[in-house]
Amino acid sequence: MLLRLIAILLLSLAAGYAAHSGLTSMGQMRAVERLPEIKVAEIIPGVVQLSGKATSDGPMVTAPSSRRQTLYFRHVEERKVRDSEGGYYWRTVSDTRDATSFLRLEDETGSVRIYSDRGRQGFSAPRKYQQTRGDRRFTEYRIDPGDAITVLGLASPVAHTLGISLHGLPEHYVARVSAFGESHQRQSLARTTLMSIWFSLAAVALIVLTLCWTMRIHKVAAFLSLLMVSTLALLMLWSLAAARVDLQVAMQQQEAAASAARETIQGALSQHGLQWDGYWDSLPPWSEALHTHLPEEQARLIERLHVNIARTTERVRGTWEHWPERLVARLSGWERPDSVPLGGEALQVMEVREATFEPTRLEGGAPVLILIIGALGAVFMLPIGLSMIHLKRTIENIPTSPSAGATYGLTELKGEILPAPRDEALTSPIEKTRCVYYHYKLEENRGTKKDSWVTISEEKVGKRFICRDREGDFPIDPEGAQVITTRKHTQRQTDRAPGGAIVSSGRYRHTEERLDVGDTLYALGRAQIDPETQQSLYMAASEPPYLLSNLSEAQLMLRKARGGFTSLTLGFIAALAALLTLIGLMGAFNGAALLIAAMITPIYMLIAVVVLMYNDLVFLRNRVDTTWSNIGVSLQKRATLIPTIQEVVKTSMAHERTLQERLAQLRTQASSEAVDIPKAEQLLAVEQQLLQQLRLLRESYPDLTTSQAMIGFHDTLVALENEVAFMRDGFNHAVERYNTRLGHVPEVFLATLLRFRRRDFFRAEVSVATPPDVSAMVPSTK
Repeated sequence: MLLRLIAILLLSLAAGYAAHSGLTSMGQMRAVERLPEIKVAEIIPGVVQLSGKATSDGPMVTAPSSRRQTLYFRHVEERKVRDSEGGYYWRTVSDTRDATSFLRLEDETGSVRIYSDRGRQGFSAPRKYQQTRGDRRFTEYRIDPGDAITVLGLASPVAHTLGISLHGLPEHYVARVSAFGESHQRQSLARTTLMSIWFSLAAVALIVLTLCWTMRIHKVAAFLSLLMVSTLALLMLWSLAAARVDLQVAMQQQEAAASAARETIQGALSQHGLQWDGYWDSLPPWSEALHTHLPEEQARLIERLHVNIARTTERVRGTWEHWPERLVARLSGWERPDSVPLGGEALQVMEVREATFEPTRLEGGAPVLILIIGALGAVFMLPIGLSMIHLKRTIENIPTSPSAGATYGLTELKGEILPAPRDEALTSPIEKTRCVYYHYKLEENRGTKKDSWVTISEEKVGKRFICRDREGDFPIDPEGAQVITTRKHTQRQTDRAPGGAIVSSGRYRHTEERLDVGDTLYALGRAQIDPETQQSLYMAASEPPYLLSNLSEAQLMLRKARGGFTSLTLGFIAALAALLTLIGLMGAFNGAALLIAAMITPIYMLIAVVVLMYNDLVFLRNRVDTTWSNIGVSLQKRATLIPTIQEVVKTSMAHERTLQERLAQLRTQASSEAVDIPKAEQLLAVEQQLLQQLRLLRESYPDLTTSQAMIGFHDTLVALENEVAFMRDGFNHAVERYNTRLGHVPEVFLATLLRFRRRDFFRAEVSVATPPDVSAMVPSTK
């Protein structure tokens, strides 16, 4: 209990941290996405993003292994280490980074100095060197002069000129010097966002699972409701929080960019005696006047700044187009910024630049692989969980029958395990305990340092026994059953023979699981005609479920529920991974997409509930069909006996016209291929009269007992009558359970939709009879 509470606390902290991390990375990704890439000549104070060629701006650093002069390197040294299984892996010995103090970024409009902070943060470089020397491997990741790089940093005046620093950026920006392009950083942030969301939701799902384990909850509706409410609430709250953060960052971006651009343009105009009130719609349009009063270079700069602030504003305005951002903005009173008006030529320039912009989306084979694995995991785990819950519901719904009242078909029994009469119990291999079933396994440790167990031999041995309750004994054959037991013993030895001296470091591990004589028994299986007596039932392997255990019914239900809940939770987590990856591949990083993702919880719950209800109805219907099919088989057996008894009557009792007519009637009815309940009842009624008349005739005509055909027919007919008597009770019990379930809510709606029909009871008067002892009537051969 304490450990589970600690686990819930740790998972809660992990979920909170992951949710916060996801909000942060989401804000950073969206901020970078709204930041347009500019040219060096267009740099103004503030956060900027630009691409170009890396060049040196002072002394460079020397890469340790290649000895190459470079702008930045990351050097990783690894050592080859043998694992416990005899294989090898590389263990990191050192991981060092260094960069020149300054480097420059050049494009066609100029160059700018980058203050690198000696490569302590923000650098991302490709692998350019790797060499193995003995048991050491050396790898270098470098940015060399001439490499194409993308820089995101803070532009600020340094010594009367603008430089780019990797320090001091606003909260929702991450400095970056990357050789992989501008989209690489956004994809990295997108992966972090999706992983954080997934981890947070997975932690919440595990909290629900652990809570159900702790509170011993085994009701499927309770588990699925908790899972739905918790994950749905988390996703909705997270999406609303993400929308709020996104809007705040967007407004800050637009205000900061507009303010910096406004100050730069006003300063350039005022130097030449031109005044501007700061309103974008009053800025002189693209005209000859701007180029007439300003130098060409400054006129072009103002044109670029005008286009850049229009690009930033349009990307910011796009944030208001999503839902629930519109709702959050309206509730918070945040107005959507107005568009920056542009002339025809400037508008064309902006359209050309924006045409190359691609929204953030995951790329590569890894996301596709995760999508496939997640989908397969969900498809694989859902049926496993549903099958375990179906078994739990079967245990819960099948009533316990006393041994004297057990009916043909699926039956639940409880009692004490005892050896069968006139039979000895088994002896377990290790503990030498009297038992009726054991599962013994011998394993050998073939690992060098870590345990690696390989199964050498395994056997399951069971012996027929009886389950004794207050009303009597019921025979059970354990072969083929799923056995769940608390009787488990494991010991390590130096020798292969079981039952030897225990050695903690022994090479061999012996394990046995048992059902001991005297244990309390729970049995769920199909009661069948006992082939040894033909007059009673016994439980044996037929078709699932067949379960034997010394746990209580409540413990078994809880165990199966926990297994089913665990499988459903893992399937749910896998489905979330697939869905979030799909969102990443589509580039739908907004609150609306996450709210759509939140709908997977009720959809998952609906699928699980519908499948469970449908499986229950199909199981109950098949149970009815199976028991009726067994009755049909028994009736067919009777039909094959009728010609035989007709021949006996013709030769031995020709004067019994009534008997011959009844046999002819019975043969005509039995020859029908389709036997429904009314026909079966009529057939058995005629047969009952025939059997009663045969008994009377045997008393009136002792010579009739010398006919072995008549004796065999009579005895077989009695045995089949007993068989039908058992099967009728099982059939009626199955019909009762099936019809009752059809009337339950919500099963009644599903049953109506899928046309499950109620079934009639089988009311033929048939009772279990004992074949008469005719040995005294047969003449002695002595």
